[in-house]
Amino acid sequence: MSEPKTSGPKVKRPSFSLRLQPYDGSLLAEVVQYLNALDRSDAQRRVESVLVMALLAQARLYDETRSPEERRRSCIESCDALEKHASALRQLVGVEMPSVNGTIAQRLEGGDGANRSGRLARPQLLSTGPKQPPELDDEPALPPPKARLQAKATPTDVDALFGG
Repeated sequence: MSEPKTSGPKVKRPSFSLRLQPYDGSLLAEVVQYLNALDRSDAQRRVESVLVMALLAQARLYDETRSPEERRRSCIESCDALEKHASALRQLVGVEMPSVNGTIAQRLEGGDGANRSGRLARPQLLSTGPKQPPELDDEPALPPPKARLQAKATPTDVDALFGG
């Protein structure tokens, strides 16, 4: 997902400008302070990398000139890059990768991972195998998680959700 480089004298260069002015104490303010502390070229390189990882697949999804195969490949590459970024971040901070079964079960059940019958909840979100038809399931489907924010959220609600 690297940027194509051409040696022609008249290379089209689209421009995007954005000014961020987050409130002090917000999560975005922490990120902005971190980026401002970096060398300008390093900060720009990091922002470019994050934007490509996080948004290229979406940009291509809405680009009618892209084929379904290009969109699919871009999505896979973006997800791979985000997984590698997450792994590098865990290494940098010294955080172990959470176990898939325990973590998801706890999130789904909102507690220690055991459901009403005392068994661990099956992870529904990261299943890589073929999905069983509902009539073959031995347990009823889990209800979707409850929303933590009202339908109309304020910036304060969002900050509170992420510990801000």
